[in-house]
Amino acid sequence: KFLNFAQMAATVIAWLLFGVLCGGESVYDIRGTIRVPKEAKPSEMRVILNSGRFTGIPQADGRFIIHGVPPGTYFLEVQ
Repeated sequence: KFLNFAQMAATVIAWLLFGVLCGGESVYDIRGTIRVPKEAKPSEMRVILNSGRFTGIPQADGRFIIHGVPPGTYFLEVQ
């Protein structure tokens, strides 16, 4: 298994829910971590919401941030 999509989806939902419950600003940051085999390079991958509407670039350790995401439901993928 390269990525734990259920865990990543739970992280995305939790951050969006946190933003809605706090009633803060109208956009939020999504933070997460992708897990890949040792030979893979996360920094060469992209974390994409809704076919590229929002993107994040993972660091070497797999952590990523996607800035400026309004509340809603999104399809997340890693390429």
